[in-house]
Amino acid sequence: MKPRELIIEFINDCLSTPLSTSGFKFAKSKMAFARGDKIFRHEIRFCLNKYNQEDVSADFRLEFYVTSKFYADWHFSQYGQKPHSDIAWGIQDGQLQQWKYHEKSRANGGHFDVIHPDKRTEIAALLLQNMTNIIFPLFEKYSNWASAAEFWRNDYFNKYSKAIDFLVLGGNQDEALHLLKNQLTELENTAEKSFFTQAVLADVKIRLDKYLT
Repeated sequence: MKPRELIIEFINDCLSTPLSTSGFKFAKSKMAFARGDKIFRHEIRFCLNKYNQEDVSADFRLEFYVTSKFYADWHFSQYGQKPHSDIAWGIQDGQLQQWKYHEKSRANGGHFDVIHPDKRTEIAALLLQNMTNIIFPLFEKYSNWASAAEFWRNDYFNKYSKAIDFLVLGGNQDEALHLLKNQLTELENTAEKSFFTQAVLADVKIRLDKYLT
């Protein structure tokens, strides 16, 4: 069986039922579980190792996202263009200090390998424990605009756009304007005049035109 098919079999046999009790549905075409409401969507994405080989390895790592189509639609209605992404929060399993790995996973670059049938139940139990104890609370934490804004303040590119937008959506327009003005001053005073900086500055000015005119 090819690695992708084997991983899908593992997901269907070991993860789909327990995750369905938390409202998740698996989409094979996207290799992801998802659940959501009208505002926020929670996603568990399986990223397959490109070096997998049939009968040798079938391993993957995980990425977790809170996305918002509501935000994407709002952004278009406000600014007349789509946002760079609809992600409100995201992280890879390897970025989580509390994340627990199967005995060989960390040595294997943090990937979970399900090539051996006798290890799959053990791996599934560990994954479900990680999700229940670590990921589900993070999903809930970042399913609000204030927490999402705080997350994006630490991102150089998007703190000028997403953090401000999320503050506005959360009803914190005064704080959004304060951040907007500070970031404009920082950008205009920077010695770097690259295409990247100009693109970020353009994002800021779109918001200035919207909220200060």
